[in-house]
Amino acid sequence: MSSADTSKVTEHWEYQAQQIRIGDIATRDVARIGRSRTLGEAAVLMAERRISSVIVTDSEGHPWGVLTERDILRAMDEERPGTTQLADFMSAPVITVPPSMPMEAAYQLALREGVRHLVLVDEEDQVAGVVSETDFRLHLQLSLLAGRRSVLSVMGHTVLTLPPDASLRQAVHLMDCRRASCVVVVEAECPVGIITERDIARAYAAQYLRQKSGCLCMNSSDFRSLENPVVD
Repeated sequence: MSSADTSKVTEHWEYQAQQIRIGDIATRDVARIGRSRTLGEAAVLMAERRISSVIVTDSEGHPWGVLTERDILRAMDEERPGTTQLADFMSAPVITVPPSMPMEAAYQLALREGVRHLVLVDEEDQVAGVVSETDFRLHLQLSLLAGRRSVLSVMGHTVLTLPPDASLRQAVHLMDCRRASCVVVVEAECPVGIITERDIARAYAAQYLRQKSGCLCMNSSDFRSLENPVVD
């Protein structure tokens, strides 16, 4: 592709990014949990729905905070029990935006605020959706997000690794200290697996359920009890 063709493609994607509204890419079926609930309950909800965050709301349904898989990772590293209150680890106040905001402007806002999730609210300040860093990446070209830099210029060159016999505790501590989203398991200089923030959140949820019920298995009915929005 010639430089002229590349320029045209880039201009096309920039135009598309300006036309798309944040409400067009948002997840509307938002997982919510009341602010009086615990980290363990939030982790169970996140594990069951395979999501990276939950919105913490007050008794009137207004967004009060955001709890992410990274917050669960930090709680696990600090050996905080599942009965810990959400307020101790959630991010607050929430960065909220209207569904009509252009996608590119919303992404720039997330960058400036240093957050990975934006909460959409309607005219009555009720939760109307949520957009994650992943949503942005799925709908914008990497070249646009990175200011047209090459992949090599923005990729991480330091890969965190651990041997297969390392403990989960070691993986959690390493990820938390380095603020990493994953650790690669390496044996004989070959990658054989990967531990992600989602794996850690699932492990925390399983640990909470075991402590709560004394059962070694994870029953799906335990997840369903938190599936619907929870209010105080």
